[in-house]
Amino acid sequence: MDDSRKTKGELIEELKNLKEELAALNVRDVELKEAKDRLKKTLEELGTDQERLQSYIEELKITEEELRMQNEEIRAITGELEDSKKKYFNLFDLAPVGYFVFNKDIVILEVNLTGAEMIGRERKYLINKPLIPFIAPEYRDFLTAHFRQLNKNTELFT
Repeated sequence: MDDSRKTKGELIEELKNLKEELAALNVRDVELKEAKDRLKKTLEELGTDQERLQSYIEELKITEEELRMQNEEIRAITGELEDSKKKYFNLFDLAPVGYFVFNKDIVILEVNLTGAEMIGRERKYLINKPLIPFIAPEYRDFLTAHFRQLNKNTELFT
């Protein structure tokens, strides 16, 4: 899926997941270095030959380099996600028309700045609230019927 088509929530969730993965890799990197030091000490104490010790160290260096490369990749992806988040903000939040994202029950999941201004409320007071109270009474039945019709085609809500 193209990043520009992901919702703000999906982008934030993806960013959180990548940050958690990065933290886990950093912890793993520290653990690997500590394990390397312990292994070196243990092998020296056991009198293991230099060749075997060198082999273990080389394996650890290779693993350490792989982790470093993974960390760099995650950092690059995190930067890309930040760019996508900014693009989303510019495309969605700063649009000159009101955009709303609803669930099947006509509850507002997302709203851009213009949409919130149209309703006359701050966004934080609109999220997870039903739209119906903000609609003129004479149009509520029409809107409800319209959403009922949309609900019959569940593909629109996946």
